[in-house]
Amino acid sequence: MLLYPLLHEPAAATLTTPLTALLGRTRATVLRVAASGAGATTGEIARAAGISPSSVSKHAGVLRGAGLLISSRHGGNVLHTLTPAGLSMLRADARASTTAP
Repeated sequence: MLLYPLLHEPAAATLTTPLTALLGRTRATVLRVAASGAGATTGEIARAAGISPSSVSKHAGVLRGAGLLISSRHGGNVLHTLTPAGLSMLRADARASTTAP
């Protein structure tokens, strides 16, 4: 039996920023969400990025390895915050995005 979806939504045109081009859409989103407020938990990032908590953990591990993110346990949650290097990357991306043609 062959099934076809009833509803097909075309992929939305996404703005590719330098950060997205470098890290990929999901990791760039993880970094941006972690920059909000005093950081973000794994669950908050998962909801914002539309991915599973285990995927967030894997992406956070890569970003930690690159020195862009710090993860710390607080009770039953893991809080992800940016390092100074991660913050610098986001700021440079914002500047490049506002000056792009």
